[in-house]
This record gives sequence, C-alpha cells and structure tokens, in this order.
Amino acid sequence: MTVEPSPLVPAPQIPSSASNPKKPVPPLSELDAAFQKTAPAQAAEEYRLHVEWRQLQNRASLDPEVIAAKAEIKNARTDLEKREYQRAYYRIFYARMQSLASTPDLKAYLEGKKKAVLDSLAQPRVHPEPTARPHSGH
Repeated sequence: MTVEPSPLVPAPQIPSSASNPKKPVPPLSELDAAFQKTAPAQAAEEYRLHVEWRQLQNRASLDPEVIAAKAEIKNARTDLEKREYQRAYYRIFYARMQSLASTPDLKAYLEGKKKAVLDSLAQPRVHPEPTARPHSGH
C-alpha cells in the first residue's frame, strides 16, 4: 500500500546549502589578535613588559660603562652640564638594555621608555644666558 502525498499539505522543504552559504571562519591568528586588544589583555601585556624592563634595568646597571656614566653625573658643575651627563648616561643605559632585550616588542617598549626619560630632561622654557661677545672698536 502506497501513500500518495495530499495536494493540501505541501511537502517539507529542506534548506539547500548552496543557496545559504556559511560565513567564512577567520583564521586563528586573526581571532587571537582580536582578543589581545581587550583591556585585560593589554594590561597583562603592559605588566609583562614592565617586569622584563625592570629585569633588564637590574642587569644593565651592573655594566661598567653604565656605572661610569652614572658616576660622571656627580662631576657636573651646572644644571645644564648635569642634564647633558644624564642624557649621555640614559643613552648608554638604554643601549645596554636594548642589546640584552630578546624580542622586538620589548625593544619598542624600551625605546618608548628611553624617549620619555630623555624628554623629561628638556627644559624648553629655560633659555641659556647669552655668552659675552667681544665688542669690536668701530
């Protein structure tokens, strides 16, 4: 006995996969990048870089060239001279830390720290006193 479909009840429709394409799944690296941009992930990364920076500071501060540059600051006679010695010290200090750094992101972090400390030594509103020029007897 065969049952024929009733003309009043339509046959069930099965969705076709060809007419409804699935959205492509992004690659795993793209998903990782999206999650790394969250505030907790950024804070964790900042903390990790800060810890590594402190470890590099401890290692670099034992370098004889860094020690000598820091000692030289005490020999400055004027504030301007002291800032120049400090600039030299920080350039040597951060160069040593960058040579010890192992990853590009840590090196970029160090560059930012170096720029910040060197910028803090600038005194844009202080003008050096003009040097006395010998007057010509015209």
